[in-house]
Amino acid sequence: MKNQIDISVVTCSKNRHDFLEEVVKSTKDIINLREHIIVDFSSDQTVSNDLISLNNKVKIIKVENEKNWWLTRAYNFGMYQASGEYILKLDADSILNSTKFNELNFEEFQYIGFKLDTTGLGNFLINKNIFNQINGFNEYIYHWGYDDLEIRERILKIKKIK
Repeated sequence: MKNQIDISVVTCSKNRHDFLEEVVKSTKDIINLREHIIVDFSSDQTVSNDLISLNNKVKIIKVENEKNWWLTRAYNFGMYQASGEYILKLDADSILNSTKFNELNFEEFQYIGFKLDTTGLGNFLINKNIFNQINGFNEYIYHWGYDDLEIRERILKIKKIK
């Protein structure tokens, strides 16, 4: 029964459209992909609906009137929209190897941090119940940086988490 759990991918972007096409292509072959939510966080130029033609599970949500990039707020918004049992946070410049991802036996874990290329643990897979239990990202962290380490620290404080 490997990988029988629905997965939602959440990617947030503000004026970072350069890699979105490749990011969307990289997730279309995820086993049991329920949706790939793209949060367009007040970009100057709207994210193109053409992404849906690359992956029919793409849902683009436009957030308006945010003057500055606020990673934790954007991802909280997107992750609370997600309907999968697991959520994969995937940044707008991170390309996933879906073949390797599909080999993971992630049902044994509630959280898995990924190091993609030169990135830190900013990309991760989390059980949605755990994300809700810790009340998501700490929105006191503005812009970006340390958000991945801070959320990981709070996850690790939960007893019996794997």
